[in-house]
Amino acid sequence: MNLMLNVYRFVKLITVMKTNIVKYCKLPFTFSVDILQQEVMSIETQQWKSHYNTMNYEGDWSAIPLLALDGNTENIHATHSDSAIPLEYKPTTYLDKCPGVNDVLRSFQCELRSVRLMNLTSGAIIKEHSDYQLSYEEGEVRIHIPIITNPFVEFYVEKECVVMNEGECWYLNLSLPHRVHNLGTTNRVHLVIDAVVNPWLISVIESSEKVCVEVNKKEKFDKETLSNIIHELVLQDTETSRSLARSLQTQLDEHSTNNE
Repeated sequence: MNLMLNVYRFVKLITVMKTNIVKYCKLPFTFSVDILQQEVMSIETQQWKSHYNTMNYEGDWSAIPLLALDGNTENIHATHSDSAIPLEYKPTTYLDKCPGVNDVLRSFQCELRSVRLMNLTSGAIIKEHSDYQLSYEEGEVRIHIPIITNPFVEFYVEKECVVMNEGECWYLNLSLPHRVHNLGTTNRVHLVIDAVVNPWLISVIESSEKVCVEVNKKEKFDKETLSNIIHELVLQDTETSRSLARSLQTQLDEHSTNNE
């Protein structure tokens, strides 16, 4: 009986654990937006590229790539850190024409990946979604700096509205469900920076006032240990042991599949 109780506790432990993650935080930087706004306004309307996730929004959501894969001015995709292909983000010709933005980027003492200007026009909606593996805890963050905004932009991260003012610098955990609605009469343009977590960025985020949220986390486990437990449960040949063995075998199979 004690053996079965211990196995049950082990199953619960490796199945789900509670952990706190950073939901969002305002970073200790503020940038003057005057020059940045001038640079945004100098971009011709036809140069903005419509966002590729057309199912995720209504209205007009578009981007200008500033750092893009191979410096391609047509590529607004943001490929994340789990890619098997080495990522080489290079400045585009758009960035060459934006010295003010360049000054902002030099403030970040970490590897930068995709950097874009993101324009959400008046009335447009970004539907609720989550961005895969885009969080501080997973090693890559997305930082938002509002350049042009208005008081009627609603940016929700997990049902909480985060108010971001022009020139402020925010980390948002976008692996959590989030959505945006521009209810104002003007466009909303953010400088959106994807950055790799390093000691400098850890120091910045840890020294900032953070809002955290508790989530379920699947704990990593030792496959050999788990296989041995499954074997012992099968040998016991009771209804409870067989049920636990099936549950553990499912987890083991999922673990193997997810790592192929």
